[in-house]
Amino acid sequence: MVLFTDQNRKELKRRFRKDLKKEILFSLFTTNPSLLTIPGRECPDCPQAQQLLEEICGLSPKIHLKIHNYFDALEPRREYAIDKIPAIVTESEGANRLVFYGIPQGYQFPVFLDGMERMSRDVRSLANTTRKGFSKIERLVTLRIFVSSNSMTAASVAKLAQAAALESHLISAEIIDINGFPDLRRAYNVSTVPKTIINDIVHIDGMISEGLLLEKVLASGISSTETVEQRFK
Repeated sequence: MVLFTDQNRKELKRRFRKDLKKEILFSLFTTNPSLLTIPGRECPDCPQAQQLLEEICGLSPKIHLKIHNYFDALEPRREYAIDKIPAIVTESEGANRLVFYGIPQGYQFPVFLDGMERMSRDVRSLANTTRKGFSKIERLVTLRIFVSSNSMTAASVAKLAQAAALESHLISAEIIDINGFPDLRRAYNVSTVPKTIINDIVHIDGMISEGLLLEKVLASGISSTETVEQRFK
């Protein structure tokens, strides 16, 4: 399957030459392709997720890909706190990690690229007042954003969550394409997207502003003994 047209490739190459400064590493957690399907290890989205990343990596020498077999890579899974596939971890030197579960396509694809580019350039997008607020965070906070590829509103919230994670190493952002994870849809009672879940306690349906996200994060009041050093150990 061809994911990018020749024109797409030219435009992305030009964009990456202009916007990428630091090296980018994608860590893809997937399963090995096999003619034999093992119950419990099915991952219909894994091949396309890998193809997408391979095509992106082919457009810039600054983008790299490391592939992990989810069922064998126990230590990397623990390090990155990955618990489902396909999972894409994006990282760059000095920046916080971003995690996407599923295939970043549709309206999520520009958000995925934006996070990568901001990470590479060390560029911030939040208002100064919001940034100052996030700087006061002293406890680890996990943002889970449930999205779909055809929702512009979900894309906006995903972009905000990524911006928050790039602002503080105490914030982790997980963007989850709900269509690829029906069990999570039921477990988190996701009836519409976007849905924002903070530390598995605070649930917010629909659009969310910078100010409201900051308010909910600061008010979550979840204590943790885990340190930043432990997260990146």
